[in-house]
Amino acid sequence: MTDRCRRIAIIGAGFSGTTLAIQLLRRVTTPTEILLIDRSGVFGLGLAYSTTNRDHLLNVHAGRMSLFPDEPDHFLSWLKLTNHPAANDADLAHAFLPRADYGKYLQDSLAAAVKAAPLNVRIELITGEVATLDSGEHHTAIGLSDGRTLIADQAVLCLGNPIPYLPARYDDTASLAGRVVDDPWTTDALQRIRPDDQVALIGSGLTMIDIVIDLAGRGHRGTLHAVSRHGLLPNAHAASHAYTIDAFDIPGTIRGQLRWMRAHVAKAAGAGIDWRAVIDAVRPHIQLFWRALSKSERKRFLRHCRAYWDVHRHRTAPAVAARIDALRTSGQLTVTAGRIAKIECTADKIALSIAPRGEASERTLDVDWILNCTGPTSHYAKGPDRLVRDLLDSGTIRLDGLGLGFDIAPDGKAITKEGPPSSRLYALGPPTRGVLWEITAVPDIRIQCAALAENLATDFG
Repeated sequence: MTDRCRRIAIIGAGFSGTTLAIQLLRRVTTPTEILLIDRSGVFGLGLAYSTTNRDHLLNVHAGRMSLFPDEPDHFLSWLKLTNHPAANDADLAHAFLPRADYGKYLQDSLAAAVKAAPLNVRIELITGEVATLDSGEHHTAIGLSDGRTLIADQAVLCLGNPIPYLPARYDDTASLAGRVVDDPWTTDALQRIRPDDQVALIGSGLTMIDIVIDLAGRGHRGTLHAVSRHGLLPNAHAASHAYTIDAFDIPGTIRGQLRWMRAHVAKAAGAGIDWRAVIDAVRPHIQLFWRALSKSERKRFLRHCRAYWDVHRHRTAPAVAARIDALRTSGQLTVTAGRIAKIECTADKIALSIAPRGEASERTLDVDWILNCTGPTSHYAKGPDRLVRDLLDSGTIRLDGLGLGFDIAPDGKAITKEGPPSSRLYALGPPTRGVLWEITAVPDIRIQCAALAENLATDFG
């Protein structure tokens, strides 16, 4: 242990980075400076909680959204302390609240942690894009795109998900490119869509749900065409009795794990318990199931089972599901299972050719807009992020065996191209999906953040 001031750089200030910073502020007792760096200049929100649309709800009920694994009621207590409108709800723990409110909770929790931190522990919020990172023997040099250089003892990559892109090539003419939107979360993407425009949404998962809810809230009248390979929509949450699994004898194959899961679903059904309760009981242990699989078995899961797992695991709030059902019933929202064959620009429309699943001939939709709603990608190596390219090119990090993210050691240290773990660089959150799989939601990431914070707080050698 040393008395000199340590510097820990956290790159990315969405949920993962902010939660790690909070945990460090609560745990560290020796002289430490935390550098929380984000290109947006907004700290504590990230993409998920930066929405201002009150119809964008959490996909997990309030009782499971505490930042702290050892304080399960922390979020509920914050709701009551801030006199949130839902605070007096007798069933508050099972409420699905606006994501914007959770963003405020994150920011308030960061402010509270800063205020309560020891005098020798401080945090600096830095706006800037990290372009390079050189992890040397004695320190890590972090280069920002504006020319600044920051020096830290340890750095943590909290990069979230890569920027999405459409899974099909299209004629990149000026007129077409303006109406094909790779990232629907850009500031003015939805504002340019007229109420009667025909809109194709590529993808039918949670991102599509968000965009449809947003457009409907704006009074959109035109038809919304959702297209995805399987045509599956996320299931809705539903009230159910809890289901308990006492022991986990984890099979080492996907086929075996599916049989195991189906057996428990059947057992639960026999007791009048919904399948969702089985998924919820298994969820905290999914990383163990993933680790039990070989690389070939993991590939088999991604190829054949991923879409079905996602719609059962990543569910929507009941109120949101009801609105989507109403739009489908009215015919304003259609959902097609198929792949994109071609995207072409006509005189005043976009011709989207689809090869429907199970059909021999293609189908063409004439639309005014195409919105990419495929959601978070895992193609870190193909994205435009300068830092990721620099880290991969220099061999400072390597992709995991499936290419889903970065390879990490059990303690979260990034593994270099040559094999040994880095002594100063860590990664957490979605970029570690290939190693952990279930690491995209609050209940999972908060555990990872707490463990890494404890490690960093005690290992200052």
